[in-house]
Amino acid sequence: MRLLFNASNLKSSGGLVILEQLLPAFLAYEAETGQNDFTWPSASSAQGNIDSLLLYHHPDVTPQVKAWIEALPTAAQGRIEAIPFREPDGLRRFYWEQVTLPRIIQLRQVDVLFSFGNTGPLRPGCRQILYLQQSIPYTQYQPRNHWLKWIRFQWMYGFLINLAQLGSQRIVVPTRWLVQPMREAIVFRKPASAYRVSLPGLPGWPNDSPNGGQRAISAAEQALLDTLSMSRKMGTRILLYPCNLAPYKNIMALLEAVHILNTQMQHFQLILTFNEASAEYFPCKQAILTAVAQCPANRVVLAGSFSRAGLRQLYGLTDVLVFPSLVETLGLPLMEAMALGIPVVALDGRTVSDRSTLAAFARDICGDAAIYAPPGQTSVLASQIHQVLRDLTLALRLGQAGLQRAGSFSWEQHVRDILGP
Repeated sequence: MRLLFNASNLKSSGGLVILEQLLPAFLAYEAETGQNDFTWPSASSAQGNIDSLLLYHHPDVTPQVKAWIEALPTAAQGRIEAIPFREPDGLRRFYWEQVTLPRIIQLRQVDVLFSFGNTGPLRPGCRQILYLQQSIPYTQYQPRNHWLKWIRFQWMYGFLINLAQLGSQRIVVPTRWLVQPMREAIVFRKPASAYRVSLPGLPGWPNDSPNGGQRAISAAEQALLDTLSMSRKMGTRILLYPCNLAPYKNIMALLEAVHILNTQMQHFQLILTFNEASAEYFPCKQAILTAVAQCPANRVVLAGSFSRAGLRQLYGLTDVLVFPSLVETLGLPLMEAMALGIPVVALDGRTVSDRSTLAAFARDICGDAAIYAPPGQTSVLASQIHQVLRDLTLALRLGQAGLQRAGSFSWEQHVRDILGP
């Protein structure tokens, strides 16, 4: 079977973490089983092993992709062809995806298209698997100060994803709450059997396997890690929120919780890892930086964007992962924290309404390995954080539950869910 793996518009750190693990998992799965688990009713062209994988990837991530491929066994390297290519923007992207990509599929005699970047052609000319990494168009999320950008995103991007849904025989999503909103968003509704709910395996770390594409720990990162380590030895409790500046990350609510928590305990610090130099959400950034400046002294530390190696060490200093995000398709920090036995405090909109699509993802990922607060109730969020920090028994229970749950995550099973019947 010839498979085209389209990740040409992917640059996000979370997506790259998944891509790094998926590539060898796809190839190793076929090499180990030696049999065809990929069956489509009355689709003989899709039968057979993955004997070639054509990877379209963004040119910015070429060093990482080269390093991943070089780490593969020689036999697997011979079955993968990596092509640096960035999808054009706007109407040109639409034309490339809907017209040019199907032509490539025909010329290269592709059997299956794996659309890894949320969108794909309506008529690809082969079987298509859509791997969803963007849930915002199917949620109730409406940012107050970015409504124009949100409307454009909601309608344009949502429309493209709906086209990809219609043109796909399978849509892979990580959490079950997302299936119904997706089905309701398209006129010609897909059968429920077209959706496959599957959590990926655990994210990899730089020390798990040699990877020349990984950024080493910088001097600034190491200095901060040393300072936090010293503070922790002196009794300071460390809260961590790996995040960017997107409004749906809900950083402002967490900063409000810091003010409340400051009245309840003295020795704690919140670590935020967004990139202050980012201009993508400039109005939001200015509001957040102002709110950080108004927080009690030394309570909030802006760590900046961390390397994967640095983040792994930062997790090692963390007492509680706080994840107040309103919308996520997955939320890799939740999986990373559980795998390291770190207690988690997150939001769950379904504590307010069973039909809520805000913060409805975390419980599907963490189960009983986290405690939850309803979105919009900052005092409850602060109370839950305080409870985990002061109750060692609760923190240990959550950490152990996280380790047990993380033990069930499997890349092998995830690939089976993607490619299997």
